[in-house]
Amino acid sequence: MKWILFLFVILLPVFGSSQSREVRNPGYLGKHFLLSAEGSFSGSIFLMKEYYFKYGGAAELVLGKHFSMGLSYMHNSIETSNYSKSDDCYFYPSFTFATNAYSLDFYFYPSRSIAPVGSFLRLQATYFRNYTNNFYQNKVIYYNKDPYSCPGYGPSADTLRGSNIGISIFYGRKRIFYNTLVVSYGVQFGYTFSNPMAYNIRYGDSAYEEQQIFYKAVCYENFFSSLIVLKASVGVIW
Repeated sequence: MKWILFLFVILLPVFGSSQSREVRNPGYLGKHFLLSAEGSFSGSIFLMKEYYFKYGGAAELVLGKHFSMGLSYMHNSIETSNYSKSDDCYFYPSFTFATNAYSLDFYFYPSRSIAPVGSFLRLQATYFRNYTNNFYQNKVIYYNKDPYSCPGYGPSADTLRGSNIGISIFYGRKRIFYNTLVVSYGVQFGYTFSNPMAYNIRYGDSAYEEQQIFYKAVCYENFFSSLIVLKASVGVIW
């Protein structure tokens, strides 16, 4: 999240100075700031067997007649079965993790549109922060095992965290009602990179296997949940 804020602060005056020469008062009716609530739907490309719903918000600042910048945030929670693990007592069929996605956004409006109205392209650089607070919550004990003889797992053992970085391009359209209400909709195509250095895996530690499982599962889910996305938003402009 820090690097996204850093880029925003650095790039804002650069784009702002160049766009100010193009038009002295950009934006719709002189309005420059747009704040929106967003929601999205996506599914695994493998026969849509998995569905992903995300929600969040976005802020957009109009800097020129055909350009604006912003920040956005999306959240979702996923129960994934994209892994397998077992020990002497339990089988672990799935675990639930949450993702907070922070993005730096660049909006480009064609010559026939005036920011932030009409068709647009939105380029995003996204930082995914993934975490699970109970890695072992869905464990299943073997039928021939006594639960009192099996070990338990405390919060310090099953809390895992990790991150990914992604890029995406969104093609959409904005419509303004009553000179204030803004409705946006479109489709987004994204690619998520794995980032193994962000997981702080300690070789030789008993948690190494769990870290590897978590790392592979969240990479898989983040990739497919961001690959092809239908997204819509409702906001206000002033």
